[in-house]
Amino acid sequence: MRVKFNLNDKTIEFNGDPNEKLSSILRKTGNISVKKGCGKGECGFCKVLLDGKPVSSCKIPVGMLGEKSKVTTMEHFVKKENEEYIEKNAKYIEDGIRKANIHLCGYCNSSKVLLMHELLERGFTDEELEEFTSDLKCSCTEQHVLMQGIKFAYEEKKKSEAADEDTNRRTNGILNETGIFESKNVTELLKSVGKTDGVEFIGGCTSLKKLPEKYVRMRDLRDFKKFNKWDSYYAIGPELTLSELEDLKEKLPPLILPALKTIANRTIRNMATFAGNILSETNGTKHTLYAPLLALDTKLSFSRAKSEIRTETKSVSLLKIDEFDRKKWVLTSVKIPNDEWDVQIFRRIGPDSFITEESASYAFLVQAEGKTISAIRIALAGKIVIRNVDFENQLIGLQLPLSDEAIKEKIALAEKMFDETSEAQGKSVSPFVKSQFLNMLRFSLEHLV
Repeated sequence: MRVKFNLNDKTIEFNGDPNEKLSSILRKTGNISVKKGCGKGECGFCKVLLDGKPVSSCKIPVGMLGEKSKVTTMEHFVKKENEEYIEKNAKYIEDGIRKANIHLCGYCNSSKVLLMHELLERGFTDEELEEFTSDLKCSCTEQHVLMQGIKFAYEEKKKSEAADEDTNRRTNGILNETGIFESKNVTELLKSVGKTDGVEFIGGCTSLKKLPEKYVRMRDLRDFKKFNKWDSYYAIGPELTLSELEDLKEKLPPLILPALKTIANRTIRNMATFAGNILSETNGTKHTLYAPLLALDTKLSFSRAKSEIRTETKSVSLLKIDEFDRKKWVLTSVKIPNDEWDVQIFRRIGPDSFITEESASYAFLVQAEGKTISAIRIALAGKIVIRNVDFENQLIGLQLPLSDEAIKEKIALAEKMFDETSEAQGKSVSPFVKSQFLNMLRFSLEHLV
């Protein structure tokens, strides 16, 4: 079989067995940075970039490649032309490695350098950095040292970008005469907002009646439209529209998809964003996704500029979001734990197409070990927000199915909890919402078998 593909910006042609692994082909072409390791895609010693993403080349049959496939090896990061690196991130990576005093053994170069390249391209939080580096097999560099080197490299890149941004700022200005911020990337956005008072963020939502004097259009930033599913959590970009999320279907946490489908219509979902639904209210009433995200223990990652080259990130539980002063903080990611639940129920109260004072969403999650409730989450969000861990703990350990007496007792406690929450939050809630909440909770408990 004849295969053509792009290797380090040059077209090469292979004629042979299409099942031969890419790692073998690359070594035959002199790319000895691609090492022979486990052969199972686990050690990372044969890493290359395939169309910009790190992959284990021992798992890629060369027949999978086509003329548009772009393969990049470590050689592209170390070769210089006229004393300049070909790969734009290579200098930052070298600076980070040198500054952290990292001495790579030679066998792990590809896995670590290409990992650094990916993180410099996409950005990262401290949690993601620790997760990414924990899987590397080579022991020549301690994890915390490698993490420090990656941070140094990232700082060098941001410092260089900051110099370019300052030039652009002096030339064009970021806040234009209409009061709209025109930010091209997250770094520019954080720095700009940090220096200007009174700036508000505008994504897609359905509750804004008047534009503020100064605002940032978030929808144009591609960094805020990413979706990743890691082993322990989902990381969802806040500016993904609700229709874009809906199209992900089975990739989403199962509780989210039925909630999305109850929000207005497809036209509205094409305009409304994830962040808009989470952070905005209509006449003091939370929007539809709030309850399921609350039940899933969702955390919101916010960032702000700490200095010209440093940013600060804070993770805030959705349960505590109303206590968090978001001034000059930018929502950069929504993180949802990737947990398994045996029972997942979502219901919406009120009109289908718009939000009223009688609108609310309800979420119910249960894990069971045998016939025993081992974990339970109950959330309501509308005029008031309910997520009471003490009440949930009283249900843990109960035997299934629940007796009529046990259900009656728990519903009485839930009614008391509803009244106390309403009073504590200073909200007058429609009796209809209260009765619907108690009815849905009773239904959920009765159907646990």
